[in-house]
Amino acid sequence: MQFDSASFIRVDATNSLGASASGASFATNTGDILEIACFGPGIFRLRVRPNTHPDYGLVVGCVQRCGVGQRARGEWGFTAGDTRLEASG
Repeated sequence: MQFDSASFIRVDATNSLGASASGASFATNTGDILEIACFGPGIFRLRVRPNTHPDYGLVVGCVQRCGVGQRARGEWGFTAGDTRLEASG
């Protein structure tokens, strides 16, 4: 099966709603919230919804501390153990 990028809605999330020691939340151009959270070394959860709750238990555990930083406007990095997740507009 080939990936058809035209069949998906592009989500731009350049407006940070805030960051914590375990992740960050962003307002998107669709009116939804993009939430990035760390659950341990190499384990990140990304959710995009108007309301990011309830938690369906797909990732079992509590959020954990990770490195969160913004290099430039719209460029964020999340580090957990030896794994780094980069998000950019």
